Order: sequence, then C-alpha cells, then structure tokens
Amino acid sequence: MIAKVTRTVVLAVILAAGCALTGSRMTGARTGMPAPATEGVDADGQPMHLSDYANRVVMVSFWGNFCGPCRALFPHERALVAKYQGKPFVLLGVNADVEARECKEAQASKGLTWRSWCDGAQGPICRSWGVEWFPTIVLIDHTGMIRYRSDGPPDRQELDDRIEKLVAEVPGPMPDR
Repeated sequence: MIAKVTRTVVLAVILAAGCALTGSRMTGARTGMPAPATEGVDADGQPMHLSDYANRVVMVSFWGNFCGPCRALFPHERALVAKYQGKPFVLLGVNADVEARECKEAQASKGLTWRSWCDGAQGPICRSWGVEWFPTIVLIDHTGMIRYRSDGPPDRQELDDRIEKLVAEVPGPMPDR
C-alpha cells in the first residue's frame, strides 16, 4: 500500500514539474474566467477590439491556413454564421499565419465572411489566451465569461448545443453592430 501511494505521489510531482517547466495548460484564458481584453488589427489593417462585441455570444476561432483541421472546420463555421444571422452571436477569428496577406487570401478563397485578427506566428493574442493547438475554439457568453474551450477540433454537436444555449440566455433585443 505504501509503495502504491509513493508511486502516485512521485507521478503527481513529476507531472506538476513538467507542467511548470513547459507552462502547459497552466496559463491563458480558461473556462470560467473573464475573456482577456483583446485588440489588434484585421486582415485589412483595421482595428478590432473584443469589447466591440459585448452583450452577445462570441465564438473565437484560433486558426491558420496551414492547419488542415482548421480548414475542415470552415464549412461548419460558415453554417453557424448563417444560422445565427440577426441573433446575438458573432464569430471572430484569430489568424496565426505569418503574414496578414495569407489571412486575407484565405478569407477570400475560403469564403470566410467573419473578421479575424491577424496575430502572426506565436502572436500576442494567441499567447495571452494560452493557445497551443489549432484550431482552438472559445465561447464567450454575453457577460464576457468564457463558457467553453476546445483545444483542438471541437465536438461539433457539443459546440452547436452550447452556442444554442448561450444565445438563448442573452436578454433583450439584438445589440447594435
């Protein structure tokens, strides 16, 4: 019995040390936390602020054109944008391609109609949100709290169900913008 407890303690210490050394999963925006203040520029060089989308459900999709699973998610994201048009929902992207030109070209060729911050490779937005995998999907409720996060491709049905629930929680009429 003591040997089993000792092995468990040793394993826990090793895992904690590994996480501490790599910073893995210990930092960044997590479920239950307020969304970090986020600002930058989009593919056209226009300023973007997360705060401009207050009082609605925000889906933040961290993506790169280099990422096959990100590209595979595009049709589903287009369908979500169409389904929730006129409702208190917005999809915003954070693009991790090296150059803004790559983001703009991908948006045009893939029919991505939502705005994306151009964050660059290992950019400040991805760092502040603790993004290590692509795609990473985050849902923010109308009060600014993170209610869901998927590091890697999301379960699409779970994502849809969570969006539906969060949109239903938004009180009052659709915010302007």
